[in-house]
Amino acid sequence: MSGLLIFIKPGTASQIVVAMLLSIFSIVVYVNFAPFLEDGDDVLAAVTQVSIFFTLLGALLVRVKIDDEYDQQTFGILLIGINLAGVAMVFASTLLEPIVFVGGFFDHNHAHNARIKGLTEAHDEDTAFVAYFKDLASSFTKEAGYQDVSSEKMSDEMRTFLAENDAIMELRNSEGDGAFNEGRVKFTVALPVVAVKDLVLNLDCDLRHKILEHYQLETDDQSFTEKNNASLQRRVLYSARKMPFPLKSRDYMVEQFNTETLDGSGHIIASRSIYDEELFSLTKSKKKGCVRADVLMKGYLLRPSVKTVGSTDITYIACLSHGSKLEEFLSKKGLKEGLKTVVREMRFLEEKKVDIRMRGVLPVQIVRRATKVPLQARKLSIATVNALMESGPKLEV
Repeated sequence: MSGLLIFIKPGTASQIVVAMLLSIFSIVVYVNFAPFLEDGDDVLAAVTQVSIFFTLLGALLVRVKIDDEYDQQTFGILLIGINLAGVAMVFASTLLEPIVFVGGFFDHNHAHNARIKGLTEAHDEDTAFVAYFKDLASSFTKEAGYQDVSSEKMSDEMRTFLAENDAIMELRNSEGDGAFNEGRVKFTVALPVVAVKDLVLNLDCDLRHKILEHYQLETDDQSFTEKNNASLQRRVLYSARKMPFPLKSRDYMVEQFNTETLDGSGHIIASRSIYDEELFSLTKSKKKGCVRADVLMKGYLLRPSVKTVGSTDITYIACLSHGSKLEEFLSKKGLKEGLKTVVREMRFLEEKKVDIRMRGVLPVQIVRRATKVPLQARKLSIATVNALMESGPKLEV
């Protein structure tokens, strides 16, 4: 604005009028194009331009010497108030930001009328449950009634996390009305599907992020295998996880299904809670100081990346039943943190590059000096070994 005004005779009413026109133009630009990342910054810019306009209007009144019933004191107070509006907005937004941020933790209700809603009795049968998971994981945002977290006010930490991981995070109430109880996150890792599948299945039951116990329970699945002709594999797992204060540790017993997608290029790994007093009783959980969590559904849909050869597009879904009112009120925050943990854990595993010294030899020794991975051996399937050798550079020992 000031650069253009130097071409107009200084101190004249014409110079002030041109400045006012430029100020109006700036207001229109800020309101229509909203150039800033934060909505509050766009509003602040428009308000400051309005303040400049009224300041110039006051200068014009003084310059043309309008003294018909002109109250300088009142007009001066108005000008001071208008110019302080921007400062007041900055102060108020800074003061209210932590209040709004904390209040977001308790914004736990969500309603939608999408085609795909939660699990019903029709999904009790194993193959129906897996088919439902596949349908949900493959669905569009509106088709399942998800709410994209990027569509709401986010913290800088969350915005950075989503950008760095090129991730899409979505939440919903699975039944269509109530507290958030389901989350979905989509991201890509630079590993082939078969390698990611082995990492997710974690056949060695390694203890990962905040996991206190994790192991497979012995079951007789002969009838299950015969019924599904080995196309759908099943195992029962027990896990105990440390929770943040003031929540007690949670444990859960789930049946995990894994199978290939229909085209054979992808893989589905889906789990849900089961209750079997003989396998692991609730009394035993209480003695461990744990509260039994109800996992309605969680799992992964793994597909070859459509953008990068040798990479995998991952869709992870978790649908949980709230065990207390406190968990319900903190559901939105809890789901976000849980989904972030899944992405971070997969990124951690992705970074563990291995040097395959001999194709098809089990177990494979991971080289600490080359990969910064603990020195213990990891058992990888031959298919995973082959896939890792074919994708990405080999490490020198």
